[in-house]
Amino acid sequence: MRHEPTRLAHEGKAPTNSAFFYRALQVYYHYPWHALWRGVEAMALARIALTPPVLDIGCGDGIFAVLLTANSIERDFDDFRVYHGGIATSNRSYSLERPLDVGLDLEWPSLPKASALHAYRLTICADASHLPFKNESFSTVLGNSSVEHMPPLSEVIAETWRVLKPGGRLVLTVPTTTLGQHLFFSRIFARCGLPAWARRYADAVNRRLAHYNLLSADEWRAKLATAGFSEFSYEYLLSSRAVATWDLLRFADEAGLGKVTFGRGVRVLFYLSDKLGITWPRGLTISALRRCFRPLLGREMAGTSSDGGVLLIVATK
Repeated sequence: MRHEPTRLAHEGKAPTNSAFFYRALQVYYHYPWHALWRGVEAMALARIALTPPVLDIGCGDGIFAVLLTANSIERDFDDFRVYHGGIATSNRSYSLERPLDVGLDLEWPSLPKASALHAYRLTICADASHLPFKNESFSTVLGNSSVEHMPPLSEVIAETWRVLKPGGRLVLTVPTTTLGQHLFFSRIFARCGLPAWARRYADAVNRRLAHYNLLSADEWRAKLATAGFSEFSYEYLLSSRAVATWDLLRFADEAGLGKVTFGRGVRVLFYLSDKLGITWPRGLTISALRRCFRPLLGREMAGTSSDGGVLLIVATK
């Protein structure tokens, strides 16, 4: 039997607050497709109360944690930008309301970057399926676009349940089983009467992005209940139009167009111009992207009551 989605209560900032989306755009302006996805996640997660202590599994370089927890941003992240191959920071132009307590990732190279950004009180290189913490250590476990990349999903969920305190919450954002149907070229193939090509393209994108765990809302509900979680709520993010836009930008970047418009050489020029105090190239780029993404803000960033590209899940122990 199909379960209708339980809409999450607005626990903080309204979901239409575009400030979080524009924060992501300021940082990832040379990766527009990444800015779109991260911006939508930031808008959604900004209204979820992350009760400390918080464990962030698959924390990566910590940039998203800064986007989410920054209390004030001066000059729109002018001194906090991402460049190809690393992070460029000078005088820190942001202040954190409260750093997240622990950032955990299996890939060591990303953790020094997270530490340098002061996104977490502690960063640890460890496997999420074998968390190095005592039982009932955290009030919140956050997994932002991370658990879909972890093949031992049942073990990961069991470990999050173990380290959560009674009443603690697991907060996840994950791609949906229908993400592939909304991709730009999947839609083109389907409309042209080529459903097999549409499926092949969707499968290729999911393999390329290492999406090992693509579950429906009902499947997530069952898996979390099996692990011991008692409450489950979710909502969809990213409309079909927004997913298609994201896919087109991603494809253009990986196919070579991005190397012309936002390639390594251009990113180096951005970096050098910023170092010389010449900010108009970056400002002009961000202004153009704001105009491009503005029609998508609001309802287009949210999924419908029964579908979307991303699931936002909150489960309570």
